[in-house]
Amino acid sequence: MNMILPGATLGVPPGNTLGVLGGGQLGRMFVHAAQRMGYFTAVLDADPISPAGAASNYHIQGSTDDEAALAQLMQRCAAITTEFENVSAPAMVTLAAQRVVSPSAACVAVAQNRIEEKTRLAQIAQKTGNPHAAPVKFVAIEKMSDITSAPDDCFPGLLKTATLGYDGKGQTKVKHALSSEHRVQETGQRALRVRAACALGSGVLGGGGAWGRWPDGDAARGAQCAP
Repeated sequence: MNMILPGATLGVPPGNTLGVLGGGQLGRMFVHAAQRMGYFTAVLDADPISPAGAASNYHIQGSTDDEAALAQLMQRCAAITTEFENVSAPAMVTLAAQRVVSPSAACVAVAQNRIEEKTRLAQIAQKTGNPHAAPVKFVAIEKMSDITSAPDDCFPGLLKTATLGYDGKGQTKVKHALSSEHRVQETGQRALRVRAACALGSGVLGGGGAWGRWPDGDAARGAQCAP
């Protein structure tokens, strides 16, 4: 299966420099793919020895809310993306005022909040009539009574933070509503969600693929992720 060209349909042909916010392993994979296609790359990351920065043509050392670093990235690049969702959404707005930026700041902001993200997916599933687009059943937890009123089929499940939870961080297994109450009290988190446990392979991204959308609205699937 062919990889998605990073900037071909955005009027950014090979030979230009593509920027990426974040210098982790995902950014490194982006750098290698872009370079194979004839692009130069620039990475913005505060870590002087970040994986993506080490492989990139240019490494701008700074955080995603560093105005001077963002200005350097804009000067260097024709188009800019991000390696994952937990970057500064306002920074994406700043970059988009001068350069091609994808995904948009609005998309990044939704992805940063799991309650908003799952609610949006549920709305899409209802609108399209496609049950496969729906997330695993979940309940938003904003006050303690939300736990006690959660449906029984949410348990056993996972209690997750609404923000900054990824790669297993910010989540815990819960057997029933009572254990969820204890965990909420322990964490002190206000915005959480509890979702039903599910078999590996179910859910929107169970197949391990990466999906996107071209500017003309057509959906596109990227390379399948390795197990």
